[in-house]
Amino acid sequence: MTGYDLVAIVNLLEDWNDKDYGFALYKEEYELLRSANLENTLVVVNARSKDRRVLGKVKEILSLKEYGKNPTAQVVGVANMDAYMNRIEEERAKNIEKIKYRIEKKIDDILDGHKDLDNLFKQLKEFESEKEK
Repeated sequence: MTGYDLVAIVNLLEDWNDKDYGFALYKEEYELLRSANLENTLVVVNARSKDRRVLGKVKEILSLKEYGKNPTAQVVGVANMDAYMNRIEEERAKNIEKIKYRIEKKIDDILDGHKDLDNLFKQLKEFESEKEK
C-alpha cells in the first residue's frame, strides 16, 4: 500500500480483545471522516485478510510519522450513522415523554390519595367532636 500519509486508529466492533489498530487512511476516506461526526461514524476496514470487511469506530487520526510503523490494512469505506442515530434519539425522546407522563400520573394519583385521606381525617374529627357533644 502506498499513497497515504494518515493512519486511522480504529477499535473493531468484532474484536473481543478491545484493542485499537492502525489502518491506512487515504485522502478520500479522510475527507468523508473530516466532514462527519466521528461519534456517529463507522469505518469499514479490510482486517484479517484483504477480502474480509470489518466495521470499526475511529478513535483518532494520526500522521504516518506519528504512528511510527506501516499499517498492513486500510480503511475501505466510511459509514455515516447520523440519520440512524437521529432516529434512535427521537425514539428515546418519545420514550422519555411516555415515562414522564406515567410518573406525573402516578404522582397525581398519590396526591389524590393524600387528599382523600385528609378528607377522611377531617370527617373523623368532625364525627368525634359531634359525638362528644
